[in-house]
This record gives sequence, C-alpha cells and structure tokens, in this order.
Amino acid sequence: MKTNINRPLPGQEDIAGGKNFGRLLADYKKIKTPLYKTPKFFGSIGIAALVTVLILYNVNIFKTDKTTGCVNPPLKNIAYNRPQFEVSTDKDTIINYKSGTSIKIPANIFVDKKGKPVSGNVKINYREFHDAFDFFMSGIPMTYDSGGVQYVFESAGMMQVNGFQNGAPVFIKDGKTIDISFASQYMGNEYNLYELDTVIGKWILRGKDSVATASYSGDSIPDSDTSLVNPAESITAKLTLIEEEISKIENRKPITPKIAAKGRPQFTLDVSSEEFPEIAVYQNVLFEVGRENKNFSEDSYKQVYENIKLQPYHTGESYRMTLTKGKEKFSYIVYPVFEGKNYDEALKEFKIKSELYEKKYAERIAEEKKKKEELEQEMKRYEAGLKYYEEQNAKYLKASQSLSLVYRSFSINSFGYWNCDRPYEAPTVNTVVASFTDGDGKKLELNAVYLTEKNRNLIYTYSGPDYSSFRYDPNSASMIWAVTADYRVAVFSYDDFTAMGNPRGNYTFKMRVSDKNFTSEEEVKIFLKG
Repeated sequence: MKTNINRPLPGQEDIAGGKNFGRLLADYKKIKTPLYKTPKFFGSIGIAALVTVLILYNVNIFKTDKTTGCVNPPLKNIAYNRPQFEVSTDKDTIINYKSGTSIKIPANIFVDKKGKPVSGNVKINYREFHDAFDFFMSGIPMTYDSGGVQYVFESAGMMQVNGFQNGAPVFIKDGKTIDISFASQYMGNEYNLYELDTVIGKWILRGKDSVATASYSGDSIPDSDTSLVNPAESITAKLTLIEEEISKIENRKPITPKIAAKGRPQFTLDVSSEEFPEIAVYQNVLFEVGRENKNFSEDSYKQVYENIKLQPYHTGESYRMTLTKGKEKFSYIVYPVFEGKNYDEALKEFKIKSELYEKKYAERIAEEKKKKEELEQEMKRYEAGLKYYEEQNAKYLKASQSLSLVYRSFSINSFGYWNCDRPYEAPTVNTVVASFTDGDGKKLELNAVYLTEKNRNLIYTYSGPDYSSFRYDPNSASMIWAVTADYRVAVFSYDDFTAMGNPRGNYTFKMRVSDKNFTSEEEVKIFLKG
C-alpha cells in the first residue's frame, strides 16, 4: 500500500483534467433500469444484495479520501510550465505549438458544465510530455493493465489539454472533436492511442493514430515565449496598487495638534473627510496663515471668493489654499491649529487615534509586504519557465537541421490526458533486495523510486517502503530517481549502474541527494543530468 500525505492541493487544470462530461453523458444513456426497481429484486437474492449494499455504504461513509487523483507530481512548489492560448469560439482556429504540433479547433465546439453552448473567448491550456523526465515530473501513471497483466507504457509522446472561460472549465460538445497533429520523435505503427480516465485511474484504449513524416525547419516552429502568458504587466499593476494602498494609509495618519499662535490670521473651513481624513478626525479645527506668506493682507477677509481649493503642501503639517475671484487667484500656505480647550481635546484624540493608526498601519504594511513577496516569486517562476522553454526551443531548432519530424494524427472528443503508447512487458531481469542511502550512508525513506532505461522511452515506478523485489535489466543502461520525505531529489546515475555490476541478494543504492528544494523543472533537470 502506498500512502501519500501532505500532497499539494490540485490546481484548476488538474481538477478539470478529471472531468469528462461527454463520457459521463454517454455512460448515463447506456444505463438500464436499476436492479432495485425490478420485481426480482425483492426475492431472497435482492434482500441479500440490499443488506450487502447497506453494509458497504456504512463502511465507506466514514472513509476520508485526501488524495489528489491518479495524477500526483512527486515534487511540490515546482513552477510547472503550462502554456496557454486564447481562441475565439465563433471561428475555426489552429494552434501551432513550439514543438511542431498543430491543434485544429472547430468553431462553436465548446459547452459549459450544463451542456450549454459557450460563446466569446476560451483559454486553452496545453502541454506535452516527451521523455522519461517529463513522465517523472508529471506524476502521470505510466502503467497499463490488460488481461490481468500489468505493462509499462513505452511512449511516443503524451499531452494534456484543457479549456477554460473565466476560470471555469469548458467541455467539448457531444459528437464534436478536436484534431491533433502531434509532433513526435518516434516512428512506427505499433503505438496505440489512450485516454486517461482520472476517475478510475486507468488508461482507456481509444484506437490508433495515423503516422506521417515531414522534414521541418526552424522557421516553422513558433517562438516559445508566444505560448506563455507573461504576468509581468499584471504583476507590475498589482505592485503599483500595493504602493497606492500604502500611500493611502499614510495619508490617514492623524496630524499632531498645534496650538494657535496669538495675533496670527485664522479662519475655519468645511473640510471633506474623504479628501483630508487626517484633519476630519478633529472638531473645531482652525486654519492659520503661515508666516511665510509675505503677500497676505487683512483685506483678504473682506473679499467674496468664487472657489476655494485646499491641497496638501507638507504632508501632515501644512496645506496650500488657493482662492479664486474672477481671473484672480490668491495662494497661501496655511496650518491646522487649535485654541484653548479645543487644543487639549484634540491632543487626547490624537493619542487615541495615533495608537490605533500605528497598529493598523503595521498590520497593513506586513500584509502588503507578503503580497509583494508572493508576486515577486510569481515573476521568478515565470522567468524560470520562460528560460526553460527558450532552451527547449533551441534544442528543437538544432534537431531540425538533421532530423525529420514524425506527426502522429488523431482526434479527441474530451479534454484531459492523451497518450501515444505501446504496452511493454519487461524482459527477464535481475532482482535485488534494495535499500537506499545518501552519500554519507544515511538511510533514505522513500515513498517511491523511479527507474528509466536510456534506450527506451519509459519509466518504471516502484512504490515503497518495501523494495525487496527491486527489478532492473542489467543489460540496459539505467538510472534511478527518487524524492525524499522533505521533497529533495535523489539520483543513482547511469555511471553508478555501470559500476555496480550485477549483484545478487541485498544491495544498497548510494544516491546523490540535492542540497535544496527545487522551484522549477529546469533546476531538477540540470541536477539529474549532473
């Protein structure tokens, strides 16, 4: 038994990958009258069946399922790259993926969860899996049961495709299909087409694809960054909003009351609480004309003005007051002040308001700081993903100079995981009682161990903690990957396998363990290759 704990919560795409409205509807239509509605049900067999059902129900009602489905990526906090495209529902669309794959989407093909047509734009999330590293990182099961025999999938390529509108999943209309021309590096007609049923956790045979080859040049491959949604503008806008929020909070800081100076010109104003919250918290505020106003005259009191405008001058200290009369404008620097008992009352109010402000200000600054750090991390993950795709694109461009691309064509009638594979039954292999340690000889507790062979595009998954029947092919160049309890990556390389010879009985695999938790697929790949 394999128990997975502390798994990361599934994302919107992962949840949608397990939903298949078209298949659910088709299965529903096949259902006949339930047994419990037939006369035979009330015989002795029916009663026994009812008792059994009730017993099973009472057993299972208390079962808590905390798994995330059959797709379980082995690492958490990884920036998984999920290229996104936006398509219009009212016209036929062809998505050209950077690998050379093309996706043909007919117009008016999408429906919502209730089966109603979807209009407007739809976002298509699409990604591909081409090698053992991709299979390992994805957490997608790569085994297939047939006739009571479990096989390992040897893949010619796998993909995941999902559709969304306003964050909610959309589905392919019953009777409609999306045509895929999938770019692969593997020729041959021995591969079948499979769809992953994430509800039962099994691959379902859906027929075969058609295969064709065609040479391609680098010019025909779209630049990889066109398939990524750049969050830079969104993040910059969010950071700007954070700065604005902090600025607004600072503007709400109550001003320190100042006592009115004897003999200075003073007046009152009706102040807007929204524009000047730092002043509006007080009663009986006077405005005093500052000594820096050399042009102020007592005659100013005798004028009738058409408009008065107040603006902050030195925040929390002084304001610029602009008076308008016809074409004339008069501008003075004024200070909020208090007299006598009003000053004493304002001072008490200031102490109360100031303590409350400082507390709320500190809380808000901490909150906004956390948001800012999260946005900066999001940008780092995007940049890491972009770098990875640029390097992958460069690899495809280089390969295009000497290779012909294989196109495997097929149609899909539902979103999710699709695979061009052939079941592979492992040949006679060597079996050992395996244990695993780090470089210092400390035993590693591993939930699962993954083995891949250099000459085959597959991956074997061994679930722990018991590895008393660990199998491998001594005649094939192999490598082991694993993930520790604290989500670090461990590797037993091709060279390590060559050096171990062909042991019998017990064998300890001494693995190289990463000294940190990785945050991107590219970091993991570099470590495993090292």
